[in-house]
Amino acid sequence: MKLVSVAIILIGTFSSLSCIKEEKDSCRQCENKLMKVSFKGSYMREGITKSSSLMPEGIESIILAYNAGDNPTKKSSYPGTPLFVKSDINGYLTVNEDKNIMMPIGNYDFYAISTNSNFMESLILKDGMYEGLTNGKDYLWASQKEMKIKSDTDITFNFAHKATAFILNFYSGKGIDSLFISKIFINQCLEGGKLSLVTGKIIPSNCLSAEIITVKAENNSCKWIMLPLSGKIDIPIIVDVLMQINGKIISKKIGTSIPAMDNGFLEGVIYVFNIIVDTESMSFSQTSVEGWNEEKCANLYFNEPW
Repeated sequence: MKLVSVAIILIGTFSSLSCIKEEKDSCRQCENKLMKVSFKGSYMREGITKSSSLMPEGIESIILAYNAGDNPTKKSSYPGTPLFVKSDINGYLTVNEDKNIMMPIGNYDFYAISTNSNFMESLILKDGMYEGLTNGKDYLWASQKEMKIKSDTDITFNFAHKATAFILNFYSGKGIDSLFISKIFINQCLEGGKLSLVTGKIIPSNCLSAEIITVKAENNSCKWIMLPLSGKIDIPIIVDVLMQINGKIISKKIGTSIPAMDNGFLEGVIYVFNIIVDTESMSFSQTSVEGWNEEKCANLYFNEPW
């Protein structure tokens, strides 16, 4: 009787071990199974109601993947990333025109960075920070965390603008019959900024560069982008003015400063200044702070040496 009991126990034990082995083998097969993952890009619009618009064709970006919960300041990105991708006509972020990549089943955190252009500059990733940021670039950032890849998956990045935009509109003052602004000269913030991969925040500069750059005007309006600037710092500008007074054409350069904001010049914001040009001076008539708008920020001029 004891022999029979022992035999039954052994058979049951071997049966259980066999089931455990099969489950482990099954789990390994699941872990090793590759799924199709595709990425799409869109722009996040801030406002009373948040919305998004599809990223146009030809925009280059970088995508990094981490195991869910990994800290990019301490961990390396997932093998095979960063991926250098380009948006297609449908907003998909493609690798060599292929919208799908293959990834094992698992949980991941994804991050994406772009300069919103058809050329993605080389940036240095160190301790979870992208270094070497420069003025004149429309930096974008997005993340999708705790993404569970169990089957073929579509992931959409809602990119947020991380630089600062300026728009200056010039108007004729008293005694000026007509006004033409060809360009302005400005000091921008010191370059070499850093962007956190985890939060998307750009560490703002706390001072201006000594370098002066030229911003061209169109229809008496100037637009440009620079890195965020902290502190209450005025930004000096010199305006190249052509004015007509009593039928006489006068050319001159007039200097002033863009007044500092209490909280500095923040990321993802457009600062709009309306400026009245008089015969010898300029004054600010109206200032507004707006959320980034793709249409309003179209045709932004970038850095040119003085």
